[in-house]
Amino acid sequence: MTVREIASALGAEVLHEGDMSQEVGGVYVCDLIGRAAARMRRGDAWITIMNNRNVAAAAKIAGAACVILADGVTPDAELARDMERSGASFLRCGSSAYTLAHTLHRLTGLRE
Repeated sequence: MTVREIASALGAEVLHEGDMSQEVGGVYVCDLIGRAAARMRRGDAWITIMNNRNVAAAAKIAGAACVILADGVTPDAELARDMERSGASFLRCGSSAYTLAHTLHRLTGLRE
C-alpha cells in the first residue's frame, strides 16, 4: 500500500505530505528515538507517540515513508517546522499504537 492509501484506510489527518505515492514496506512501532532511527528500515511506516523535533531527524536518518502519530498526539512547534526536512509524510490518528499496528497488519499483511 502507498502512504496515501494507508492514510485513507486509517482515516488519518495528513499533517505533512511527503511522497504520498511511496509504497510502504513495513511497520515499526517504537517510542525510543535512537532505537527507531537505528532499527527502522527505509520505506517503513513508523508509529509513535513522540512529538518532538527528534522524530523528524530519526525519520530522515531511517528513510521512513511516513510517521504516524498515535493517540491523537499533536506535534510540538519544532517538529511541525522540521517535518518537511525529514522527507517523510506525517499522519495523525486518534487510535492507539497497538490498534494502528493491528489495523495495518490486517489490511496489508505488513510486518516489522
